[in-house]
Amino acid sequence: MHMSWMLRFLSAPILEELADRSLSLVQAFEKESETNTGSVLGLGAFLGNAWARWPLELKGWFSDALEQIETQKGRELLYTALWLSSADEAHELLQSINEVKDNEEAAALKRLQALSRPTPAEIPVIEPYHLDLHWGAYFGSGNDFHLEKILEQLLHMTIDSDASSRERSNGHAAAWSLQKNRQASVHVDLGVMRVFGRRPVIAAIYPSAMNEYLKH
Repeated sequence: MHMSWMLRFLSAPILEELADRSLSLVQAFEKESETNTGSVLGLGAFLGNAWARWPLELKGWFSDALEQIETQKGRELLYTALWLSSADEAHELLQSINEVKDNEEAAALKRLQALSRPTPAEIPVIEPYHLDLHWGAYFGSGNDFHLEKILEQLLHMTIDSDASSRERSNGHAAAWSLQKNRQASVHVDLGVMRVFGRRPVIAAIYPSAMNEYLKH
């Protein structure tokens, strides 16, 4: 349900809907019995970049959310969202936080506060969970750069590629997510076509890469 809403937000970003839904996204995440790095980075990147569209409202919402979210799991998600946000206001707020629930949460917060602000170009796809990060950032921001980073992984699947097994695995994961999200959203499909226009080499290998994915 949350994925379908994020896809709808991508095609029609509305502040009022984001304000209504954001807290429920975090609360649902808190209740999940199993979460992984991909889910933290994906949802964090979505929230951080979606709110970056309205930087004046961003600090108010995150400040209120930090007061309402009680679990370490939920609060660390909010810290991650602030760190991955493209808005200066998010990073200012992250640096200003000094009240935490316990030592473990304090360590997670200090770790993010000490890290430099990441830019999309500085986030390579090394593991499959980096794809989740770029999908979340794309759904939140609509920035085709994130989609381009995902599509670039298909280059590892070409026959003459000297890619490692990990890179090929990332290529297959990218192909799976692209097929699913292109079918689910015309906005994603249009974004892919825009990337094809800028990166003809990706457009050229796309059919063979998807055929390679479908064989497995």
